[in-house]
Formats: sequence, structure tokens, C-alpha cells
Amino acid sequence: MKSIKGAMQVALLFMLLFLSLQAGAQMVNNGAEITIQNGAAIYTATSFTNASAGVVSNNGEIIAGTDLINDASASLSGNGVYSVQANFTNNGTYTYNNSVLNFFGTGNSNLKNNGGTIYKLQVNKDSGFLVNLLDNERVINTVAFLNNNNWIKLNSKIFTIAQNCVIQNFNNKRFFITNGTGVLKKMNLKNAPFVFPVGFNKSTYNQITITENGTPDAYSVRCKDSALLNGSSGLPVSSGGIKAAWVINEAVAGGANAVIEAQWKKPADELPNFDYTKCMLVRYVSNHWDYQANKAGTATGTTYRSIGRSNLTAFGNFTVLSTASPSFTNSHFEAPGALSIAENNNRQMRVYPTIVQNNFNIEVPSDKSIQKMNVQVIDATGKIAWQKQNADFISQRVFLPSLTPGTYIVLIDYEEIKFTQKIIISR
Repeated sequence: MKSIKGAMQVALLFMLLFLSLQAGAQMVNNGAEITIQNGAAIYTATSFTNASAGVVSNNGEIIAGTDLINDASASLSGNGVYSVQANFTNNGTYTYNNSVLNFFGTGNSNLKNNGGTIYKLQVNKDSGFLVNLLDNERVINTVAFLNNNNWIKLNSKIFTIAQNCVIQNFNNKRFFITNGTGVLKKMNLKNAPFVFPVGFNKSTYNQITITENGTPDAYSVRCKDSALLNGSSGLPVSSGGIKAAWVINEAVAGGANAVIEAQWKKPADELPNFDYTKCMLVRYVSNHWDYQANKAGTATGTTYRSIGRSNLTAFGNFTVLSTASPSFTNSHFEAPGALSIAENNNRQMRVYPTIVQNNFNIEVPSDKSIQKMNVQVIDATGKIAWQKQNADFISQRVFLPSLTPGTYIVLIDYEEIKFTQKIIISR
């Protein structure tokens, strides 16, 4: 142990050394230089904070029982492992080298790396927990899912897979949740199939595989809970298709000759009047889904079905249809998983009355774990006639502006659930 101008350098040599702190304590490095050599480790039962110009060179392992924080003006470097049970927050310098960022244990975790780069990311949470992205992230070597019922939730962020990076151990219980506007992006995708393991929420999995036989390019993918009649707007398709859609884009337009294969679960993702023997992966072009009966084929697979399409040169909104004219036919539509969640938690949501003049009531379950919901009233053309974002999740009355009499859809969105009810405005 050596003192240099008030800074302390800690060398941990030859054997595994745990610096175990008492429960409720934390470790804060206030400006010291700490070197953790190969085979050594620092363990704290709560948080590890590298603060105020602290310098940590980690070639062993740091294990944080809660948060690992690297403050502004502090630095982390080395080829070691950073094991975090709660949140990883980097506001300083994180030199990734060949290091591993490992999320483990109970509870959801947040990842905020100040838009930086990660060498290897491991998700090894207990079953049922996920890693939330709080900013854009880039991984250059490996993303590894090490346990079932683990996810990386993108929210509104971009998760970039570098050219030579691989995603390991993904399946229908280990994948990326594209619950918002965030996308999974693959750099320099070319003539080898690349699987984008995505789903809209924990209970849906709809991977997309892309092969680029033209000019190599970066591709981004986002999975949606349902296709919309007008591509990116309108009511959800509930007849003649599947309960999944994707937004697929290339970074540089032109030169593409892509093969895309879409996957969905049978029969859970298959809507009424869908025929898997006459279906097609379709793209929304101008004002229609480009289904062509003479190009439709039979989807293959057992638990999951899939169908592909080649020679794609343009991108955007995609889904799978078995008709040129999908429709919204149900007066009451619930997104995948909504009914089972409602039953399991004894929830009863309803909108009443269904014939209204200028107001209606929303009756929702009492659940303190849910704080906010979004409410929209959509007209027959798919346009939003009225909306309220982040409404309190309590029973309430909705007062409408002067709307044209006719049929409307009330769409209530909370957590991973969408609840839709038809109403008729009569004056």
C-alpha cells in the first residue's frame, strides 16, 4: 500500500481478496488509485462509487450488491469483470478494454453508460428480471443471455451491435424488448443471416432474420405489438393477419437486396381469418399493405411459424397477412397477454357507457404498482380525436370536446397492456 500525494494505491496480489462491508454500508473511492489484479476482487454488499477523480484499474472483479457508479471526472479501466446487482451508471470515463459488464441477482437493473462502448455484456439476472436502457449503448464483442426469463428493455434507446459482435444464448425467454421507439441495430450486416431476437413485451417473441445480399449496411429493427391498418397509424389489424409487426430500416438507402424472415407463435399470434398456407411477409407501401396472392406461400414451423421474402430493396413497416384487405372487426380487442394478466391479478377494466354524448367513465383496478396510463380516442379513419398522456391510474370520467357523432375506439395503454373499447358518440 503506497501513498502518493494523498491518493491511496491498493494492490491486491496473488489470492482472491474480498473487502466485505457491513450490511447497509457502501464503498466510495474519493480520489484514490485502486488497482485490482487478476484473481482478486472487491466486494461490497451495497454500492461501489468511484467518485471525485478516482482511478480504478480493474483486472480482477468488482462485485456491487446494489449500484456501481462512476462519477464525472472518475475513470474505470482494465480487463476485469464488473458485476452489478442493481444499476450501472457511468458519467465519467469507462475504458472498456476486454472487460465484462455482468448484471446478476434479483430486481431489475438500469444501464446508463453515457453513450459509451461496452466490450462484453452479460445478463445473468434471476428469472423474471430485466436490464433497462437509459441511454444508447454499443457492444463490440458479445451480448450473452445466461438465464431464462431475462431481457434487455430498450425503451426509446438504440442498442447497437458492432460488426463483429455476437448475441449468444437468445431464445423466446431471453431477448430484447422493443417496447417503445428504441431499436436493435446491427452494423455492417451483409451476406450472412443475422437474427434480431426481439419482442414487444416479456410474453411475446417475434424474431426477425435479415440477410443482405447487396451492399452491406446497418439495419435497425423494432417489434410492435400489432400491425396497424395504415402502417404506422390507424386501428390494430385484428383479422387476416398476425398480432405482430416490425419496423425495419437501413442506415443508407440504396443498394439493398435483402432477405427477411419473420417469426410468430402459433396459434397465439394468429388472428381470426388468418391462413398460414396462403400468407406473405408484407410491407406498407404508399396507402396499402403490398400483399399479393400469387406470391403468398405456406409458413413453416411447429411452435413458431416463419415465412421469408427475398429481393427487398426498400423498408419500413412489415407484418404477415393472408389477405390484401386486413380489417379491424372486433369491438373489444386486448393486446397479447392482456387477458391472462388481467385474470391473474383479478383486474376488471371497463369503459362505460358505450353510447355517449360528451363523456364516459373509465373503471380500472386498484393497483398501487401501476402509476400512469395513456388514453386515446381514435376516429374511424385511425386519427387521434382526443388523448391524455400519463393519466392517473384511478377510476375517472373523461370529458370529450365536441366530436362528430359516430363510432370511435377508446385505447387505454398501461405497462405492457393495451385495452380497446368501441364507443358511439350520439348527440
